[in-house]
Formats: sequence, structure tokens, C-alpha cells
Amino acid sequence: MLEKDISYYKKKYKDGQLDIRPLWACGPNADKRRYKDLEHIDMDEYETLDVNASALIKNADFLEVNPQVLFTGIGQNDSRVLRILSRWEEGYFIDPPEIGIRRDEFTLFFADGRHRTKVAYLLGEKSIPVMCYKSDLKKLKRILC
Repeated sequence: MLEKDISYYKKKYKDGQLDIRPLWACGPNADKRRYKDLEHIDMDEYETLDVNASALIKNADFLEVNPQVLFTGIGQNDSRVLRILSRWEEGYFIDPPEIGIRRDEFTLFFADGRHRTKVAYLLGEKSIPVMCYKSDLKKLKRILC
């Protein structure tokens, strides 16, 4: 079933017919956050910031995730991309990515959300909301806005 679903989305993407809009659990939809009640996240320390998607792709370390290709043929990557596309297509909201800035003050890293960022970018989004520590806000705005 997984391969059939991946083939479905691959074909629609290739044909330019993948008309899915990302739904983010922030702003007026913050109550839909999946992780809003986790003890290790102090939401008072975080800020949500809309950033330029292309700048985020260019300046962030995606590790093994290829932000230029939707499906890579790698099982774990493809299953995550499939889950994101399916959830958005079904109308579910997803938490925004969480990013930070390395000590060099130029390189961004993901605490969570590399695949969500990649999928939103490849769907054509110009801006993407991200969660970041308030203390990183000025530096991130300088790089991404």
C-alpha cells in the first residue's frame, strides 16, 4: 500500500497536479499543535516566525534529507513525506518546524521538521512558519527575512 500511495503522489507532483496547501498549527491554529503539552518544550521561550522558504532551504543544514527531491527512494524519507502529504491533503494541521542557529551565527539547524520544510518548499510555498527560541529571533530574521 505504501508504494501505491507514493506512486500516486509522485505522478501528481511530476504532472504539476499536486495541489496540496500546507496547514500549519500556529497563529490562529496554534491550538492544533500536536506537541503543545509536552513537558520538555517551554512555549514561553519560543516564537513563531514566518521566513522566506528559499532562504531557509539555502541556509539550513538538512543533514541526509535532500530538500530538492520530494521522494528519494529511501524508505524512511519517503514514508515521512507520504505522511506529511496525506495529513495535509486530509485537512490536518502540522506543527511548524523548529529551528535554531549554530554558534557560528550563520548556519541554521533543525531541532525538528526538515521533511515538513522540504515538502512545503517543493509544494511551492514562498514562506514557512518556524518555531525558534526568542533569543535567536534577531539573528534568524537577519538571515531569513
